[in-house]
Amino acid sequence: MSVDGKQLRQMMRRAPSPVVVVTARNEGRSRGITIGSLTSVSLDPPLVSFNVGRSSQMYPVIYGAPTFVVHLLGSEHTPLADWFARPDLSPEEQFEGIAYRPGPGGAPILDEAPAVMVCRASAVLEVGDHIIVVGEVTHVERRRAFDAFVYYERAYHHIGGRIHTPGPGGSSPPSAD
Repeated sequence: MSVDGKQLRQMMRRAPSPVVVVTARNEGRSRGITIGSLTSVSLDPPLVSFNVGRSSQMYPVIYGAPTFVVHLLGSEHTPLADWFARPDLSPEEQFEGIAYRPGPGGAPILDEAPAVMVCRASAVLEVGDHIIVVGEVTHVERRRAFDAFVYYERAYHHIGGRIHTPGPGGSSPPSAD
């Protein structure tokens, strides 16, 4: 039995994804992209990863960029996520009207983001029609409290209340004893 990309996409829509904006600067060009594949890879050293499509405008910027910035967003930042998800914007248009400051290596740090992780590029793995970018987190900034949101079934969703607290082993349900 074989599975095609359309089937995988339909299945993955059932898995909630974090929503972040990643920015980078490489060879004089800055770019940002909304990402739904952020994950923590390692705590020692502190590593995160995400995927970028080879056909995206971010691909030539992130591939070989020495640093990048991951912006964690609050539920009030869905317009920012939508903005950086637009593939039709030039690099100049992308940052028009967006307040930011240059971070290490020139990667834009968005003023509006409530939390950021500055990362040094650690590895880029070419896999299928995407690359997996791994970065060592060198600096974190939590500027203010925020309500996170996820992307699920082609829409943004608030994260609801806790439904279960894992036991001491981390994932087992509480006992009925």
